[in-house]
Amino acid sequence: MEAGRNQDQESCFIFSKLAPSQWADYFLNVTNTDSDLELLAKEIEVVKPKVRENFFMLSSEEEDAVKRKILLIHLLESLGLAYHFEKEIEETLKHAFEKMEDLINGENDLYTISIMFRAFRTYGHNMPSDVFNRFKGNDGKFKECMIEDVKGLLSFYEAVHFGTTTDHILDEALSFSVDHLEQLASGLRESPPHVLKHVQNALYIPQHRKTQVLVAKEYISFYEQEEDRDDTLLKLAKLNFKFLRLHYIYELKTVIMWWKGLDHVQNLPLGIRERTIESWFSTLMIYFEPKFSLGRIMTAKFVLATTCVDDFCDTYGSVPEVESLVDCLERWDPDYMENCQSLIMKTTFKLVMYLFKEFEEVMKLHGRSFALENVIEEFKIFARSELEHLKWARTGHVPNFDEYVETGGAAAAKKTRLMDDIMDFEEDMNSGYSANALNYYMKQHGVTKEEAIREIQKMVGDVNKSINEECLKPTNVSRSVLMVALNFGRMVDVLCTSDDVYNHRGGKLKEYLIALLVDPIHL
Repeated sequence: MEAGRNQDQESCFIFSKLAPSQWADYFLNVTNTDSDLELLAKEIEVVKPKVRENFFMLSSEEEDAVKRKILLIHLLESLGLAYHFEKEIEETLKHAFEKMEDLINGENDLYTISIMFRAFRTYGHNMPSDVFNRFKGNDGKFKECMIEDVKGLLSFYEAVHFGTTTDHILDEALSFSVDHLEQLASGLRESPPHVLKHVQNALYIPQHRKTQVLVAKEYISFYEQEEDRDDTLLKLAKLNFKFLRLHYIYELKTVIMWWKGLDHVQNLPLGIRERTIESWFSTLMIYFEPKFSLGRIMTAKFVLATTCVDDFCDTYGSVPEVESLVDCLERWDPDYMENCQSLIMKTTFKLVMYLFKEFEEVMKLHGRSFALENVIEEFKIFARSELEHLKWARTGHVPNFDEYVETGGAAAAKKTRLMDDIMDFEEDMNSGYSANALNYYMKQHGVTKEEAIREIQKMVGDVNKSINEECLKPTNVSRSVLMVALNFGRMVDVLCTSDDVYNHRGGKLKEYLIALLVDPIHL
């Protein structure tokens, strides 16, 4: 939510102003050329066959060799390299899952079992969670000796986050692993600095909840300090990340220049968010592979448009004005622009129409015009929910908590609403903006803020379990499509776990941008 105070509104909200971004000019001045990309691509193609030969050519009959392949798959996932070996990974796991019982029979290494569990479930194979019963004692509790195996305990903790609504043993495992890892992270137990940092990163956001490109950057830093690292694999990971970085900077420049070149932007007040960097960063959380470059650019533009509509509704529009804007969007007719009641409203509507005209041209060029209608309908749903929330906030209406949350729609959107409202609660209340899930839950159930946060966090956990469950069900939907839905939830975790990454240009956003796009990578 955004800056400014409009004295002509029916009800005034006071929103903090956002500091101007320095990142746009910084990235526009970064030099990168097509030849840089081509050189890195050639180096990658030289190293890839070596990795393939060293690992995937192992025998598929020997159980130890199969386990080593699965451990490699975990490394490829963690280092951001899995998309280079999709066929080999899927074939390996398919054959391994067919003889899973033989593989796990007599296997009592916590790290190995946890990695197998994560690898299988990552690729849609429902390895039973009761495999972890072998790590319980006669008293039905997890064995205390597990805490001495830091590597195994951390992987056990990561495996827990693949749980579904029926994996009750993983709820126990979460409590057990968190308690002991927090002791490690606080320095109560001695461990190498890179392991300590790895544990702290996992406790902040586990790998399964974190977007793949952030996992890759963190894991490269960790893996290069491991004594048993494979230097060929590490080299490929670094080359790949440098290649991704050049791709990303090109995309950022494209989005920044597009925004700066829009005539409409000049008519937007300073309070309307200029969020080119943040919008692109959000889309990177959903899909990071190079082949999705155009998709990231277009989605970043879409996020910018929704941000402008959100700001107009929250800050600059009265209820009648927002109703008029929503009516214009429902009609979806550029000629209806003359009915817009203010310059800001007209500019916002014009921006949306311009963007979707561009979408139409791009989708037509790629033979996907059929998808545009669904995108338009989703945008209308978004606009209607903005109006609904505005009416509640302006009138002081307190809806049923479930009624408020359901305006978000699907499970991933529900998660977004809940986590965002926890994060924004103090700012919303200070600005007089009452449309907040935490606020409504407290009033409906007569509980404190802390109690409401705990209950809402449980709801978020249930959403995560439901999403995991859906990813394990037999379906004709391709894995790449399922990953977009899963990664949307991961994006929410990255943006909303602590500070408001999308709206606060310091803090975690600065840390992420420096790690992904600025810090040197030494080969």
